[in-house]
Parts: sequence; structure tokens; C-alpha cells
Amino acid sequence: MKVQMLIITALIISSFITLALALYALKKLRSDGSTAYILLMLSICIYSFGYAFELYNSTVEGIFLALKIEYLGIVALPVFWVILAIKYTGHGKKLTPFIYFLITIIPAITIVLVFTNNYHHLYYSRLEINNGGPFPLIAITKGIWYYITFVYNNIMILGGTVLFGFMMLRTTGTFRKQASIMFFSSLIPWVGYVLY
Repeated sequence: MKVQMLIITALIISSFITLALALYALKKLRSDGSTAYILLMLSICIYSFGYAFELYNSTVEGIFLALKIEYLGIVALPVFWVILAIKYTGHGKKLTPFIYFLITIIPAITIVLVFTNNYHHLYYSRLEINNGGPFPLIAITKGIWYYITFVYNNIMILGGTVLFGFMMLRTTGTFRKQASIMFFSSLIPWVGYVLY
């Protein structure tokens, strides 16, 4: 129980920190990518809060409700990450309405499928409680759309990371430092994925 509350507390703190960063950026930032940054921080905030809510629950119904909240952040995060990378690296003019449509269609479908999963099981084939650990966790059997979303999210995050990597290599001074921070920071989720 102590481990569970420690993780929940860390997630709630993370949620408040990213919310504070979004609010700070809303007041202070005026660059081309500031809206994408604000929305990225809000996506992380929603995901962290949803995950804390998931760990707090011990029923399939409660955890599934938390997963729905999480997915509002999960599907938005890669979209705003790549938009931020595109705009920050100077390619913002390439973001036409059609490109926005293309990069948001899979997340939109994912949200609909997660919220209606009980009718088709395309996202999760099965949800059960696993009581084998120090606290109850959800055990999922993944549906076909889970894998489509997984591949899409990784392509988007990789795309943003590559853009920051190229910017880091071709610029100097402050821009190089900022691009380096973004590039190396984006490697942290990859390490998490590998460990997961």
C-alpha cells in the first residue's frame, strides 16, 4: 500500500508540475511553437492524473474509467510533440490543414475506440484485475487497434526526436543548446519504453 500511495503521489505531483508549466507558458511564451508546448504539457498532465486515478482504483470499471482519462493525454502527447518539433525547427509552414488532419486522424479514432471498447473490443480484447503484485493492477489483452496506436505514437515521437537531433547538429549557440535539451530529454521516454 505504501508503494502504491508513493507512486500515486508522484503522479499527482507530476500532474501539477506540468499544469504549472502550461500555465506559465500561456502567460510568457509567444513563439510559434508555444501553443504546441502548452498542449503537450496539458497532455502530460491529463495522462499523469489519469494514471494516478488508475492506480487508486481496484475494480475493472474504475480502472477502465481511469484509462479513458489517460488516453485523452496519451493520444494527444505524440501529436503535440511532433507539432512542437516541426514548428521549433523552422518547418511550421509545412503544417497545412491537411497535414493536421493526417496527424490527428489515428488519435481521434483511438479515442472513439477506447471509449466504446465494450462494444467491439478492438482496443482491449480483455481487461482483468491482477492481484499478484503489491497492489491491484489491470491486466490487459491487447486488441488490433492497440498495436496500430502503439506504432503510430512511436513514429510520431521518433519523428520529433529526429527533427530535434538534426537541429542540434546544424545549429550553434543557444539554439543548439535548446535543441540538445529537447533531443536528450526525448530519449527518456524511449528508455522507459524499453524497460516496460
